Amino acid sequence: GHRAKKKHGFLLMQLSLCLCPADWNQNNEAQQIGYKFTNQTVDFDSQLETQNGALIEAGLDYTIQNFNRTSVKVYARGGAEVWGGDRGTTWRGSGGVTFQF
Repeated sequence: GHRAKKKHGFLLMQLSLCLCPADWNQNNEAQQIGYKFTNQTVDFDSQLETQNGALIEAGLDYTIQNFNRTSVKVYARGGAEVWGGDRGTTWRGSGGVTFQF
């Protein structure tokens, strides 16, 4: 991350992330699910192709309180997981509070 400004014990950090994930063909067998009280089953085939993608994320961390050796931070992140082929794009977002001590 990149530290932006520190003022009166507060700290704003920018975050950027870029990864190259891959999903390799592992020749996985189909999954079979059976229903209770019947003889019916359903098969779900494994997607048998290698796919490459990109994960692009950005966010901010902001220290809202410092006391002694403990910091309280809020954060927000968002981005996209982009895959080639039929898999498409998954949008991601998260946020929360962390305590660092």
